Amino acid sequence: MERSDETRARGQDRRPLCPFAPAGAFGARADPNVRGALVTLFGTTLGVEQIASLVALLATLVLWIAALGRERGYARWFKAWEAARKARHDAERGIQPPPSDKPPTGPWG
Repeated sequence: MERSDETRARGQDRRPLCPFAPAGAFGARADPNVRGALVTLFGTTLGVEQIASLVALLATLVLWIAALGRERGYARWFKAWEAARKARHDAERGIQPPPSDKPPTGPWG
């Protein structure tokens, strides 16, 4: 598997330097007639359209995760605000919470 410097300089030898890498790895194109950037992922050659689709899919995933985080934060804030508002309202009216006859149970008990 010795390569000559002339072959490497002309770019005719497109085999990767690693003998265990599949054809098309490390930026070497599998088909010299194909134009555009090619990426090999798990043995499948991805073209420009597939790469753009993957980027759009990942961007959508990040957007959904951010929206979910904001929604959960808002729900947490609203529950705390509602509990504080109820406590203020009960304090203004002088309502005491009913005494509990049962001892607290559970892991935080």
